[in-house]
Amino acid sequence: MMTKSAVAFFTDRAMIPGLHAALLSMAKTNEELNADVFVFANGLTKNDTLLLQKTWSTGNSKRKLFVPQFKPTPLGNTLHGNSTVWGRLFLGELLPTHQKCVYLDCDLLVNASLQPLFDLLTDEVLIAADCWVDREWSLDKDLFVDAGMSLKEKGFNSGVLALNLELWRASGAFEHCLKIAERFAGRFASADQALLNVAFGDRVVGFGMKYNTPLLPYRAPPPAELGENFYHFVGSPKPWDLFGSTLHKSFGLWQSIYLQTAIAGSAWRYLSLQRIVKTSKQVLQAWIRGRKQA
Repeated sequence: MMTKSAVAFFTDRAMIPGLHAALLSMAKTNEELNADVFVFANGLTKNDTLLLQKTWSTGNSKRKLFVPQFKPTPLGNTLHGNSTVWGRLFLGELLPTHQKCVYLDCDLLVNASLQPLFDLLTDEVLIAADCWVDREWSLDKDLFVDAGMSLKEKGFNSGVLALNLELWRASGAFEHCLKIAERFAGRFASADQALLNVAFGDRVVGFGMKYNTPLLPYRAPPPAELGENFYHFVGSPKPWDLFGSTLHKSFGLWQSIYLQTAIAGSAWRYLSLQRIVKTSKQVLQAWIRGRKQA
C-alpha cells in the first residue's frame, strides 16, 4: 500500500501574515513533494481562505491547498491566547487516512525540502523534532523535574514535527497526551510544547537545527540571505506584529518572501488586540535587548 503523507499548519487570523510567507516559501522549495497540504483554520473568512490559496498557487500550482475549519480544544493553557497550537495533538484524528505528517508552525520560512523529515519516519519512529533546546533553561524546567526528566538532556521545540500518524493511532499516543494533561494540569508554561516534551521526550528522534533554525527578534546579525534551512521566528514580536518591522532583526529576511504573497502590504489588517496585549512583555524585553546590542 502506498504511504499517504501530509503537511499541516494550524492558524487563526493573527498568524495569517506569517502563514502566507511560510506557505509561499514551502511551495517554492517543495514543488515535487508528494504530500497533501492542509491549513486547519480557526475563525478565517472565505476571503482569507481564497487569499491563502492564491499565495499557495503562486508557488505551487500542481497541488491543491486544503483549508478546513477547525477549532481545537486546548488541553492546557493557550499561547498568547492562541488555542490553535494544540491542534497538532489531534492530527491522528484529523488525518485518518494519512500515515505520515510534517507539522509546521506559521512563523517559519521553509527553504529546504521536507522529504528528509518524512524519510525519518520508519515503522518504529513515532515523532521527530529538532532536539536542540536545553531543558535546563526551559520555562518548563520545574515541570520536567517533577515528571522525572533529566535536565542534562535536550528538549525540543514543537514548531517543526514529523509524526508517524499510523503509529500515533496504533500506540494510543493521543490518549497518553490526555493522561499527561490531567496529571500536570495548569503546569504547561509553553503550552502543548511542554506536554509533548513530557509525553515523548524519551521517544523523539532528533533532526538537528537545520530544520528548525531559531531567529530571535533581538539576535544579530541575521543571515544575509536564505540558506537551505527552516527558519523559525521564535519569541515576540513576530516580523508582522506591531513594532516587528523595527524591533525584529530579521524583518528584512521575512519581508523578502512576504512581499511576494497575495496579502503583501496588508499585514496590519490582521493585527490582534488580544495578541498585542498578551505579547507586550516580550516585545518590551526585545526592545531592551536590542538597545543593549546597538
